[in-house]
Amino acid sequence: MQKRILLLGLSGTGKSALMKKVVPDISKQLHHIIFGDIIRDIGAKKSSFKDRDEIRRETETAFFKEIQNLAFQKLEEMLDNTASELVVIDTHSFVSTKSGFLPGLPCYFLDRIKPSLIAFIESDPEEIRKRRIKDRQIGRRRDEDTIDILSLLQSASKTAAIVYSAYSGAPVILIKNEEGKLESAAQILKDAIENFEN
Repeated sequence: MQKRILLLGLSGTGKSALMKKVVPDISKQLHHIIFGDIIRDIGAKKSSFKDRDEIRRETETAFFKEIQNLAFQKLEEMLDNTASELVVIDTHSFVSTKSGFLPGLPCYFLDRIKPSLIAFIESDPEEIRKRRIKDRQIGRRRDEDTIDILSLLQSASKTAAIVYSAYSGAPVILIKNEEGKLESAAQILKDAIENFEN
């Protein structure tokens, strides 16, 4: 049976860096899906925006929800068509739009994908801010939030991950990705992915 792991955390917590460490060391075949890439590809076809951050910030919320639903459909197709035993869906607990925050994983979608495990990645808000600044320097249009706002958003995002766990029945693991301790966080994530039984 396919094991589906939701990898959640704010932009800048190092989810991508963690997965680069984890994927080569996993004993089973693993398919890493970045949900934001699906949003970007669909949004680019339906709007003038080519960047996923621009799509959520600049389009009307109803339009973004349409893109999000199409992305959910595409993700379901990918899940059905992959032969991998392990699938990591890299996404966010909620999404900031013009009208406020939308759930990154609405209940109806959790019902459809049936996650096996939820991994929430967190970092010190100051580290998140520094990583986002670096990302902006290489062209990513990251949100420019203050330390206080990042702390609030991370707390809310973690709470949402716990709510998703309560709703879906999937256990949740909280992983601290501290600066200079990437290997340690990656090992915790790898062990969680490999050792958890559906």
